[in-house]
Amino acid sequence: MTRDEFSCIPEPLRRINRWVVRRGKVPQAVRETGGGRLRAFPGSAHDPENWLSAMRAATLANAAERELGDSWGIGFDPVEEDDIGFVDLDGCRDPETGNIASWARYICDRGFRGAYCEASTSGTGLKLLVRGAFMPRARQHAVIPAASDLRIEERDPFAEMYAAHQFTCVTGKHLTGIMAYLVDCSWGWRWLEGLMAGPDTKPRKTAQAMMADADLAEVQSALMSFTSDDVDRSEFAGYASVLKDAFGEGGWPVFAAWMARSPMDDPAATRRLWDGAKAARRMTVASIFWRARQNGWEPPHRSLRNDEIVDPYAGAGVVDMSKLYETTEAIND
Repeated sequence: MTRDEFSCIPEPLRRINRWVVRRGKVPQAVRETGGGRLRAFPGSAHDPENWLSAMRAATLANAAERELGDSWGIGFDPVEEDDIGFVDLDGCRDPETGNIASWARYICDRGFRGAYCEASTSGTGLKLLVRGAFMPRARQHAVIPAASDLRIEERDPFAEMYAAHQFTCVTGKHLTGIMAYLVDCSWGWRWLEGLMAGPDTKPRKTAQAMMADADLAEVQSALMSFTSDDVDRSEFAGYASVLKDAFGEGGWPVFAAWMARSPMDDPAATRRLWDGAKAARRMTVASIFWRARQNGWEPPHRSLRNDEIVDPYAGAGVVDMSKLYETTEAIND
């Protein structure tokens, strides 16, 4: 992260010491060893031991990028005790031209005018940082844009809002809105939450039948089709909760063996992650099967229709925005 990018992050957010170093999108526990060397391994963004000041996190991220290679950055861990919230709009920005899809512009202008907005880590999405968030539970919805709207290749339109329980990457790649402070967007937060939960939301199938009779061997088969390096930390931490909910301690050997497939695995950290896993809030066994199907996995014991494994998060849906706004040519800020 450059000095200019760091200075773009709203100063009130930088004052809160809940920042974490990330490798790509995966939160890291970074430790200094003898001789000024760094050691980094996946760590919980919700563990206060890994929280840093914004400046310290950025300094370590830059040092790790120089010393260890790869792409490093920083992220923030929101909690229920404050009203800080994040809105992610994915698959809406052309990283080459900076053009923004009309559906995303509609959300920004309708509910979050003046809010700090930055480019996502991939450059193909937007992130809004606001105050006035009242709902800690995350909402994630696919978006149906108008047929003539801007589409980003290999990036599906998606909207997400959260105020706690979910680590968020922060890039400092400011696009628009106020940088000096976080704008109170409580009205916009309520509006977007209502849009996602209201009559325009169409629930999707969630493979309840599959969850009911899934056995541990089948879940293990699904997990073996990908590794923890293929998903971000919040997702594989969610798998620990899912396995613990469904199988109790019987799920531990499966989770440990799956995590051990990564060369970055720390067995002690994996055990701590398992021991600290709480009841799954948004993910289910279907989340594991859905991810596995994206990697070509087929259930070994039965044939399932594609629409039986659609949604990785229980309660997620589709927001049809194609009639909510008039499409215009994508707009450059």
